[in-house]
Amino acid sequence: MTRFGFTRPTRPRSTSTSVRFVPVGGFTELPDIEAAPGSITSGQNVWIRRGRLEPRWRLEQAADNILSDLPAGAFDYDDVGGARFPIVTSQGTVAFLDNDSYVSLQYVSGTSNLPPTSGQNDQYFGTSVYLPRRDLNIGVFTNGVDPLFAWGGPSDNTGFSTLTQGPIAKDVTLFANRVVAWNIRELSSSSRVVNRAQWPVGGDPEDWLGIGSGFEDLVDMHGQGTRIFSTEEEMILMSTEEIWRGRLIGGDFIFRFSPLNREVGVPFRKAAIQTKLGLFWLGSDSNIYHLQGARLDTIGDDIQRTLRDTIDNEKAAFFGFNEELQQLTFYYSITPTGQPTRAFTWHRKDRAKWTPQAFSDPVAQSFQLNIPSSATTWGGLLGVLSAQSQTYNDLLGQSTTPDEALLTSVGTTAFFSDSAGSDLGATVLSQAVFGGLFGADADNIKFSDRLRIDARADSASSLTVSVSGNLGGSYQAAQEFAISVQSATTQSSLRLGVPGLYHAVKVESDEGRWQVVTVKLDASLLGEA
Repeated sequence: MTRFGFTRPTRPRSTSTSVRFVPVGGFTELPDIEAAPGSITSGQNVWIRRGRLEPRWRLEQAADNILSDLPAGAFDYDDVGGARFPIVTSQGTVAFLDNDSYVSLQYVSGTSNLPPTSGQNDQYFGTSVYLPRRDLNIGVFTNGVDPLFAWGGPSDNTGFSTLTQGPIAKDVTLFANRVVAWNIRELSSSSRVVNRAQWPVGGDPEDWLGIGSGFEDLVDMHGQGTRIFSTEEEMILMSTEEIWRGRLIGGDFIFRFSPLNREVGVPFRKAAIQTKLGLFWLGSDSNIYHLQGARLDTIGDDIQRTLRDTIDNEKAAFFGFNEELQQLTFYYSITPTGQPTRAFTWHRKDRAKWTPQAFSDPVAQSFQLNIPSSATTWGGLLGVLSAQSQTYNDLLGQSTTPDEALLTSVGTTAFFSDSAGSDLGATVLSQAVFGGLFGADADNIKFSDRLRIDARADSASSLTVSVSGNLGGSYQAAQEFAISVQSATTQSSLRLGVPGLYHAVKVESDEGRWQVVTVKLDASLLGEA
């Protein structure tokens, strides 16, 4: 450049550039060049926890397999003594989990003889309610085909029967001292009242005809009833098209029902869950909905398009929740008739981000795993009081084991364990491809020459890092390095030699418990593209 006849020197331009990011942006559907560097454009089997990227916990078998066919339900029975026992069902089996083994329950005739006649795809749901005449809790459950069933718990017997006077219903909940059934069918005929709520006398789950029992048809509700849940203050009644609430008002009418949302429904009965964070379900638009109180939000915007394009059997989809980690996982199938082999995990405590998962064995149900303790039974507390090491939660029948359990499609019970090295013996590849790098400079070719990665490990681990110069079209310079066990974060520096306009970094491993904290890629600027 010249000025007044003299040459004016240009300002020197830097010949190098670098990008440093924290890999906790979660899954994104944005184009890779627009995605934030710390986001995940593709991958599987990783979690975001405490500001770090790590492999998801592996599946460890929790009990023997008692089911001979596809699982059709999993729910908890709350014993009057405080212990909690998971109940699992299939077309031909009803069983409860006692510590690490299942006990089969057999149907016995009582006031009626109406054993289960449900099919493979008829989902079971259940709850627990106190029965005063027996001084115990009974598990009340339904398969949507036969009248409600009842079981008195492990202390009673190993037989279940038809609940006295119980209706046929698609779902049940416990509210205001009553079992409330939803979407009713008459036993004497094939007629259905798809938006009817029905309940027994308060305090007596076996009296559905006496004073205080009743029903109400929500004739103004569109769609067919799918699920019913209860909170401290109200019932949430869901149809394929709408959501209503039911509140206790007392008097002759007992409950008052009113619309909560007429624009959103719950079309898939299995793909709905109640947690301490509220209600979650899959909508007809392939988004994930969250209801807490009267507030309805969508939390699946970042994965909605992926679900819409890949989910192929919505009726098989379901949710799982890990209360300890505050993680919600949505499991779904990518084949028309198959069970879920894919999932997305929502990390509520880590900026509410999603991460992708994959499973070699199809999974069919999720439930809360709490191993009951014998310390709460008479004579179960052994030794002097000062020698006891269990917490109150342990003594009340709760376990410190990670509390999200899965049933595979063949009935194997497994839970997510931070010490397991595989999924029931199958090797698990954890992988993440991060958003595009150097996108701010679209003019110059970059030559990436060094990658620095800050990581730590809780067990002997190795990690493979690859760099692409064309946003994942091809990868070069794949390097594997070991991460020693230590509490402090250490940096590994890797020499590269990858030219390209836009770069991408991929990390992957099938072993260890590593945690990636930060990634930094250095590059030199070459000529214009």
